Order: sequence, then C-alpha cells, then structure tokens
Amino acid sequence: MRTQNQSGYGTAQRSHWPGSQLRCWFAGIVLLVCTQATFADGDTDRASAFKKTVAPFLKTYCVKCHGAKKPKGDRRFDVLSGRIADNNDLIDLQDILDQLNLSEMPPPDEAQPSDDERRMVIAWLTGAIADYHTTQRRANQCCDD
Repeated sequence: MRTQNQSGYGTAQRSHWPGSQLRCWFAGIVLLVCTQATFADGDTDRASAFKKTVAPFLKTYCVKCHGAKKPKGDRRFDVLSGRIADNNDLIDLQDILDQLNLSEMPPPDEAQPSDDERRMVIAWLTGAIADYHTTQRRANQCCDD
C-alpha cells in the first residue's frame, strides 16, 4: 500500500507485522507449547509402556551382553530410560529396532523372546522413534524460510 507525501511522490507504508525472524520465533514458541500439551499424555503412556514392557525385555534378553560389564559393540542398554534425549539415544533405540526386525538379536544361542514380546517391543520402539522425528520436524519447520 502506498500513500502520497506532500511532494506527490508515493512512499511505502511500513507494515506493522514483525519481521520473518520474529514470526519464526513466535511460531516456534507456540508450536513448542502445543506440542508439549499434545504429547504430554502420550509421554506418560509411553514411559509407562517402557517400564512395563521394554525395560523388562531389555533386562531379560539384552543386558547380559549389553550391560555395565564389557558391553558388546560398546552398546549399553541397561541405562536406557525410554526417553529420546539426544541422537545417541535415538541411535541406540534404532539399532535395537533394526536388530529385532531382522531377528539378529538376541543371538540364536541365547534365550529368545516370544513373537508377541518381540512385536510389542518393536511397536513401542517404532512409535517412540516416529514421535521423536515428528516433534523434531515440527520444531524445525518454522525456520526453514
């Protein structure tokens, strides 16, 4: 929108909207608040399912080789909390998921989980990883200008 000044030449009228940088920060804050509210119950359910299903599974089938004493492959699964706090947690959970999907772990000479146990842990891992990626993507979307 242009207005005319006294000399008759048009001048640009300044917009009262904040710059894209400020809008990006505002959108990020709104998104963060909404995301936290949306996933709050899911986080509680996911943490409960981890404690009830995944942690005992890891203790039974994984921690013998991937625990505090000489963890094979430099992987310690006895310290996992079920929360993906950083890329290291994400990599550990993704590695567990891959090994379970390929039926590579536990090794054939070790105790094996039932198909139902394996499916439940695979479902939990898949959901946790998908939620993490969705949250990260949403957090990054506002600033992709």
